[in-house]
Order: sequence, then C-alpha cells, then structure tokens
Amino acid sequence: MSPRKPPAEAGGLLVPLGTFAEHPGDASRQVMRLAGLYRIAQTVMHLQDLPALARAVAVAMQDYEEYEITRLGLVKGNEVILYGLTAQLRFTVGGQGLIGWVTANGKPLLVNDVSTDPRYVSEGPDDQTRSELVVPIILDDRMIGVLDLHRTLVGAFTEADLQFAESLASFLAVAIKNAELYTEVQVYANRLALVADIAAELTIPQPVTDLLENTVQTICERLGYSHASIALIEGQELVFKAHYDRPIGFRRTMLPRFRVGEEGVTGQVAATGEAIIIPDVRIHPEYIGAPDYTKSELAVPIRSGQRVLGVINVESPQLNAFTAYDRQLLQTLADQVAVGFVQEREHIIRQQQEIIRELSTPVLQVRERLLILPIIGVIDAQRARQLTEQLLRGIRANRAKVVVIDITGVPSVDATVANHLVQTVDASRLMGANVIVTGLSSEIAQTLVTIGVDLGKINAVGDLQGGIEEAERLLGYKGIMTEDKGE
Repeated sequence: MSPRKPPAEAGGLLVPLGTFAEHPGDASRQVMRLAGLYRIAQTVMHLQDLPALARAVAVAMQDYEEYEITRLGLVKGNEVILYGLTAQLRFTVGGQGLIGWVTANGKPLLVNDVSTDPRYVSEGPDDQTRSELVVPIILDDRMIGVLDLHRTLVGAFTEADLQFAESLASFLAVAIKNAELYTEVQVYANRLALVADIAAELTIPQPVTDLLENTVQTICERLGYSHASIALIEGQELVFKAHYDRPIGFRRTMLPRFRVGEEGVTGQVAATGEAIIIPDVRIHPEYIGAPDYTKSELAVPIRSGQRVLGVINVESPQLNAFTAYDRQLLQTLADQVAVGFVQEREHIIRQQQEIIRELSTPVLQVRERLLILPIIGVIDAQRARQLTEQLLRGIRANRAKVVVIDITGVPSVDATVANHLVQTVDASRLMGANVIVTGLSSEIAQTLVTIGVDLGKINAVGDLQGGIEEAERLLGYKGIMTEDKGE
C-alpha cells in the first residue's frame, strides 16, 4: 500500500482511466477499478428513474470495501437530495458542509481528517466518518449532482481515489442526462395527449365566461401549473377576466387591468403578439406583481389570425419553472380559446384539426442521431403526408441515424395510410436512417396483415421504452468501458 497523501482540494479535470494506479506496480488495483466502472455502467445505463439510478450506484459501490458509505446527490432546485442505502439526506446548494462547498465552487473536495476541517458538518452522534471525498457531477457547465464517498479511517483517500471518483462522476453525468431526457419525452408525450383532449373540450359551444374559467381551471388542475389567469383586450386596456390558484381555486375579487404595450409583461404580450418566458421576475423590468410569491412567469397571446384578443398568463413560485415545451402547450391552448370566440362552425373544425396535427407530429431529438416521432389521434392521407415531410426534414436537420415512430395513440389506419407509413420508412432509409415502429395495436397489426403490407420493411418493437433501447443498440451505446475491455 502506498503512503497516504495529505488533504487536498483538486481541480475538476477528468483523469484518463489509465492513471488509476498510484505507481506502476499497482496494476491489480487499476484493473479492479476499471472492472468496477464497467459493472456500474452496465447496472445503471438503462435506468430511467433518477432515484432508482442513484440507489443502484450506492448498491454497486458496495463491491468496493474501502468505501464504507457511497451516496449520489441529485440537484433539484436549491437542494441536493442525497440517496444511499439508508434514508435520504438534504443539503442546500452552496450551503453548509463539504457538499455545500462543492456545489458552490464546482470543484472536488478531498478531506482526509474531517475533524480538522471547519466546513464538515457531523450527521449526529452515530457519525463515524473520518475521511470524505466529494466530487461534483457537471454536464454542459450545469451542476446536476455530487458523488459523496465516506471512510471511517483518517487519511483514507488518495489521488487515485479522486481520479476514480471523477471518472465515475463523468459517466454518471451522462446517465443522469439520459434519464432526464427519457422522463422529459414521456411527460411531454402524455401532456400532448392531454392537451389534445382539452382542446377538443374547448370547442364545445359555451358562454365566453365559462370558456375562460374552464380554461384557467384546466391549466392548473390538469396540466399542473400553480397559477393561471386570462385577460382580454378591451380598447386600449388588457382586462383580466378569470384567475385560478391551486389549491385555493377561483379568485372572485376585482381583477387588475393594464394598458396595452405600456404596463406589465402581459401588456407587452398583448401589444406584440409574441409569447414571453421570464425565468426570474425579480430582475425583469416589465414585471408587475408580488415577487415574494411569484418567481417565474410565462405569458402567451390569444390570437385569431393576425389579431390579438388577449393573453393567457401562468406563474410559478420557483425560478426557471417554464420551458419551450410549456410555451408550446400553453400557446396551443391559447389558440383554442381564440377558436371559442369564432362563431363559424367550419372555422372551428379547421382550427381543431390543425391543432391536433401540430400536437401529434412533433419530431423530438432524444440524443445525438436519435429522433422520436410520437403520433396521437386519427391519421388521414393529408396528415400522413405532413408527417412524412416533417420527419424527413428532422432527419436532414439532425443528421439522424435512427428514428422511433410511436403510434400508441393512433386508434386505426386504413390501407392508404398503412402504405404511406411503409413509404415513410422507405424514404427515411434512403436518407440513411433506420426506422423503429412502436405501439402497434392488435387492430392495426391485423389491418396491416389483411391488406398485404410488406411487414419485412417494418422493424416493430412493443413499446416506446423498448424502441429507445433498440435504437440505442443500433447506435452503438453499449457503455463507456466497451473499448477498454477489448469488446
């Protein structure tokens, strides 16, 4: 065993795997660590639930007897939630303790005698930690978590331990990002289906007051936003007509009014007809309201053609609460509210069909060279052509190699559409992309067989998760240690 090195605060450079050995004679320890990294990669690479991924890392690290306690911390808002083999622990980002220091500075911290470091915060009378190593998990310059290792011996950690922990943290950054992307796609697909249902409900003839109140209540109760309001333009003023807070309910007191283009964020949206996302209202010059409660805001216009009729506004008590996905969902609902103001039935039907088409044919990039096309609702010949055009544009723009088409939300297809689906697969192949079709129902499968579609051209997988796993296999994502193991 080589002599222990003194406590050190190390920079965040990723150390090549070949430097795990402390000296040339430590080859067996190096091989053990490389094999351990590979086992951990194989264990967590397909986990899509973040807490489960964090616990799996803690379990896998039990193979290393020298690391008595291993925890994976995930950053959520202003907190770091630590997962291990026991109960969760919570620390404040940039707060007390060694973890607070690492999240504030973005650098690893190796302390070989915690009793001499004033930053260390004991976890109670049963705390036997004597040495601690904390490494940040950073992706795209964003702190997403920490890897926290404990030992009950003074002087327990070496530079080799630090290098091993940094390499593990680099892999975990990718694993966490993949889990976040999968969750994001699933949530977005579910919301798309829900918005399609809500949009259909809003086309039912009803008084304007009921339409507005139903809209703000739906935004909060069914889409999960904490605060929503709707204002309509009356002359030169933007007058709020409906306001809903979750879980309080409707606000029936006198609602505010702003001068269009002169007051408030909503006044600006009403004047320009463009949506606005505000990550932090405290530093936005146009915000008017209660910053002690509201931290971020999203406002979208209600438009009929080129005319702005009003604004839908949602607010959150959290910073950076809204994304481009939220803007697209709210804008879709805002467009449907505008349809509620239009009296001609034919115009309402056209708007509804267009919204459903836009909702159900988004081409989403999950990772490099991999696209997902979730389709929801009935497919006719016109929509099938639109789907093909959007997909081919997405393949070209993203240089995609694999495309997953999920038709779980498609109730049925006829012969024309089935053949068009096969043509879409062929066209994608001509552009260099393999196509995986997921979510085939028994009815659609029987239709394809009955009409004689060449099933040899369709690579079908049961569900979306299986399709993503097959796509990753085709793209060659087999774990970070494949090359080093000689596979």
